[in-house]
Amino acid sequence: MTLDKRKAVRIPLKESLPFPTDLHCNQYLFFVGKQKVESMNKFYLLHTAFERYLEGSQEEFPIYHEAKFLHIEYKIGIKRNRYTKTSEAGNLYRLGMRRFKDGWLLPCDLIGAPSLREKGNLKLGGE
Repeated sequence: MTLDKRKAVRIPLKESLPFPTDLHCNQYLFFVGKQKVESMNKFYLLHTAFERYLEGSQEEFPIYHEAKFLHIEYKIGIKRNRYTKTSEAGNLYRLGMRRFKDGWLLPCDLIGAPSLREKGNLKLGGE
């Protein structure tokens, strides 16, 4: 996809990959064109637009920068020795935690989690 005024433009997909895989799909996100493309780091498509992209039924798609629905909360910490619980100089760090803005959710399907069928909290993320 190329970036064009906050729109993604469909590019041809490769029908088969040059390496073995267990993916069960007949088209892959493996760019084989020669035109110059721009990085779309931190931009997202709606899942319905992504489906239309894969089907080839649409050529242009609106894209959204993560700032529209996420904000960054910085966490400062220090590495500690797990046995002595002490820290050493030079082990201070800062992480940018991404959180959804009010009104945004991450839907997911759960299989094998009966306690969360109706409602509940599920922590996603980590290393």
